[in-house]
Amino acid sequence: MSRTTGRTAQATLGLGLALAALLGAAGPATSALAAAPANPAGLYGSQDPTYDGVYRQSLAVLAQLAAGTTPAPAAVTWLTGQQCPDGGFEAFRAGPAVACAAPSSSTYAGEDSNSTALAVQALVALKLTAAADRGLQWLTAHQGADGGWAYYPDGAAGNASDANSTAVAWSAFTSAGRPLPTSSAGHTPSEALLALQVGCSGAAADRGAFTYAGTPNDFASVQATLAVAGGFLPVPAGSPANDTPTLTCPGGATDASGAAAAGAGYVADRLLANGGGLPDPSGSGGTDYGSTANAVLALESAGHGASAAQAALALLAAHQAAFTTAKGADLPGSLALLVLAAVAGGQDPQAVGGSDLVARLAATITPAAAVAATPSPSGSATAHPVATQAPTPTLPDTGSSPAAGWAAAVGVLLLLAGLGLVRLTGRRPRA
Repeated sequence: MSRTTGRTAQATLGLGLALAALLGAAGPATSALAAAPANPAGLYGSQDPTYDGVYRQSLAVLAQLAAGTTPAPAAVTWLTGQQCPDGGFEAFRAGPAVACAAPSSSTYAGEDSNSTALAVQALVALKLTAAADRGLQWLTAHQGADGGWAYYPDGAAGNASDANSTAVAWSAFTSAGRPLPTSSAGHTPSEALLALQVGCSGAAADRGAFTYAGTPNDFASVQATLAVAGGFLPVPAGSPANDTPTLTCPGGATDASGAAAAGAGYVADRLLANGGGLPDPSGSGGTDYGSTANAVLALESAGHGASAAQAALALLAAHQAAFTTAKGADLPGSLALLVLAAVAGGQDPQAVGGSDLVARLAATITPAAAVAATPSPSGSATAHPVATQAPTPTLPDTGSSPAAGWAAAVGVLLLLAGLGLVRLTGRRPRA
């Protein structure tokens, strides 16, 4: 979610790729967009993994472990096989023989902080300590001078840390029980993230929110609140207080605990004011199901907003089919996120909206017999917006309404082009 100036040709290609994926073009948008071949054995989901393979695989693994089931060995092998020699992860690479590329905020390619940080959380949950430690070493080596992380942390001028990337990296360290690193300039992730929270000088309704590109943003708020509350995936069921804390003014939040309470208060108020769901950022009047599910995780981890969390779970259950399927296919990232939210909220993930989400998630795995060819990163993305993440410096969303997916992603891509995402089965940019 960094903001950098890319070369015109690269920005145009990135925009074309994303629009082809989001709008579901029947054929390739350019000569580079060939039909995506069958997915590799062990990967969850039939959708093209080019922009979200590691992210949705990590979510699926974490969700199954949260639900008390064991991920298929092939799924674990697929995830560990995606790790680069230096410990980082790209969104997807066709196989271990494919060389990893260094992160590039100008081409929106290479290893990235978001795929790496979520994979670390999955590796920790799988008790694969050595692999998780290598991922943390990569994150430490790519920490920004301000203490935070950009999506593609290449150290380029103007490629600033953002709340979402900093949050998911913070959670990775917490999940492993490791102390947060200090940057070469002497700054910490806490400093970076608290600097992105709306304080007492902001509008009363925005206080406690975290910003994205300088604007209060719901998706940034739910991810950052989870991190500053000391949370990581999977979030265990808890007993949050039935409250909506407000930022203490004057002064504002001065530490992670205060920032978590203020963030939770903002998120809870937003949920309760909108019928249990966070509004779609496109302004369409719809609900952003992905951010809503993430809100449950944030509130349960922070220990606040019990009524708001339960209202969100009720809304998600009522609309689970719209959230978890597209074009007749189950979306593993959305299923996984809903499983994680249900478990955190003390509900049975095998009976959400009358559906066994755990069984459906397990059934999305690609069997060995179905493998016809190795996917190519140049392949066109699936037509539904929740199935891929556009190659932009933004954390992929774990799902929201289809119409909102392309609208928000297009808005962010146009911003990047002017200055120089969408739902997952994984995660889409928030603007």
